[in-house]
Amino acid sequence: FLAIALFRSQNAFKNEYVSLAFKGDGHGTIATFNDYNKQLYEDGLWKLFGDRWYSRLGGGHHEPGVVSIFWKSAGLIFSKLDPDNLYDALVVLLYSLNGLAIYLLARYIRLNHYYAFLTALFVVSLENFDDRIRGHLTLAAYFGFILVILFLLAATKNPKSLTKTLLLGFFAAFSFSINEYYGLFMLEISVIYYFIVVWKKTNLLYAVKNGIYCSLVFISTLCLLYPFTFLGPLFKN
Repeated sequence: FLAIALFRSQNAFKNEYVSLAFKGDGHGTIATFNDYNKQLYEDGLWKLFGDRWYSRLGGGHHEPGVVSIFWKSAGLIFSKLDPDNLYDALVVLLYSLNGLAIYLLARYIRLNHYYAFLTALFVVSLENFDDRIRGHLTLAAYFGFILVILFLLAATKNPKSLTKTLLLGFFAAFSFSINEYYGLFMLEISVIYYFIVVWKKTNLLYAVKNGIYCSLVFISTLCLLYPFTFLGPLFKN
C-alpha cells in the first residue's frame, strides 16, 4: 500500500509547485502543521502530550484548539520536509494505513490474502479519499473506525474474552483522536451492537458488567489523549 500510495503521489513530490492540497482548507492545513512543528521545536516536545493548541499560523483558531497527539506526532515525523511535501507525505501515510486496516478487516472475515488485498485496494482508492485529501485531511483518515469495527467483531465473537473487550474500549477512544466524527459514529454503533450481541450470547448482567469495563478503558484512554479537555475542569474547581 505504501508503494501504491507513493506512485499515486509521485507528481506532487517531484514538482515543487504541485501539492495534493487544494486552495483554502488544504493550504490552511499545511500552515497548521507548520505551526505544530514550529512550536514543538521552539517550546519543547512536551507539547505533544497536551491537547490544547494556541495557533500562531493557519488553522483559524482564535481560541485554543483541540489537537490530538496522533496528528502532532504524524506532522513531527515528516517535519524535515517542506510544508507542502509534509502534507503530501501525510496523504501517503493515510492511504497506507487505510489500506492496511481494510486488509486486516477483510482477513478477519476470512477472505484469503489475494481477495483481502483487492478489497482493500478497491475501498482505499474510492473517490471519497481523493476528495477528502484536498482539504479536510482528518476525514481521509478512516483507518481508526475500521480498527474499531475489527475489534468490535472480535469482542462480540468471543464475549468471554475480557482482553478483546478492553481493546475495543481503547481503539474506540483512539478513533476519536484521529477524527471525532468517525469516532462518535463508531461509539454509537459499538455500544448498541456490543450490548445486543453480548446479551444474546450470555446474559444481561454479563453484558452490563463487560460494558462497564469497556467504558472505563474508553474514558481512561480519552483522558490520556485529551488531558486538558477532560481533567482540566476538575483542577480549575
